[in-house]
Amino acid sequence: MSHHQKPIHGIDANQANPVAIYENEPKGIFGKFGYYVLEFTKKSYIKRVIATEGQHVVIKDNTVFVNGIELKEDYLQKDVVTTSNVFNDFIVPKGYIFAMGDNRTKSTDCRELGCIPLEKVEGIVIFRFWPFNSLGKIK
Repeated sequence: MSHHQKPIHGIDANQANPVAIYENEPKGIFGKFGYYVLEFTKKSYIKRVIATEGQHVVIKDNTVFVNGIELKEDYLQKDVVTTSNVFNDFIVPKGYIFAMGDNRTKSTDCRELGCIPLEKVEGIVIFRFWPFNSLGKIK
């Protein structure tokens, strides 16, 4: 996900169109070169894909449901709860994904920003370096 996303706050959220709004896209040849080629103004975020296009996501009672089935998130720390004051009952639009960070209380993710278009996804994580006690290949 790009840092050029403007967080959507509760009153502006549209559960029927839960997509991230991108503002301040790089302009001009030099801005685009610096962002897309040199990447010196770019920030990327690592998030876990929770749902893909057409899937119905509901976040309630500290739990995530995808298509009515509780998501078993064994990868989260035991004390992590999932809440959302913005996007909490929607269908992921075509060409988008819904992703969340594992540190839910401190993560800015699709619960606040909206779903991310596939063309903004940069890659997949295959190996973890930090924290050291979790070093290794990602399943």
